Amino acid sequence: MNLNIKKQQTEEEVHQCLMFTPFRKFKKSEGIYIQGGLCNHLYLVKNGAVKISRISEKGDELILQILTEGEIFGEWDRLIYPDVIFKDNSFALTQNTCIYRLDITSLIDQMKSRALLELAPTILRQKSRVEKRHELLLKKDASFRIRETLRDLALRGGSKFGDEVLLKIWLSHEDISHLADTSRQTVTKEMNVLRNQGKIYYTRDRILFRDINNIHS
Repeated sequence: MNLNIKKQQTEEEVHQCLMFTPFRKFKKSEGIYIQGGLCNHLYLVKNGAVKISRISEKGDELILQILTEGEIFGEWDRLIYPDVIFKDNSFALTQNTCIYRLDITSLIDQMKSRALLELAPTILRQKSRVEKRHELLLKKDASFRIRETLRDLALRGGSKFGDEVLLKIWLSHEDISHLADTSRQTVTKEMNVLRNQGKIYYTRDRILFRDINNIHS
């Protein structure tokens, strides 16, 4: 769920309104919560990145989204219904990923209503992002989907230096293929094309975009 702190509210204001409290720092690949566990919290990414995934009936990991600074995740239904379980897993993607949490069990009904009111714009933005992703999967080819997936991650979680953007998140080609709904081989081919075109430079844990606005050209 995307809460754009920089554009909407300051981090301090968000914490005061929703009572998010400091939680802890997570090591890279460390789990934050597990699928099937009882949900008593919502979480906010203070810094770093988080992977949300789900284990299919066949035992395969399905990567649903990557969250970066200022984004909220968890089960929204828990603000309304008791005994809600996590439908997904969450893992830290970067070293020392700092996560804040909102303890839903400590909220009285009035505060739950306030939290819902405060988070309504976030829910609508998330719905819009999901609809956009579905549209891309239906109408665009694999090359476009891969480039747009990388561009979206860079704009949300990267550091801008003039026209260049540095994304410091470890993502395998398999991870990117899940997000772009294509094969790992196609991602590897497209990443090599982008590198040969001089649009990106990448290592195991970072991608440098030479000109983020021209990645599709």
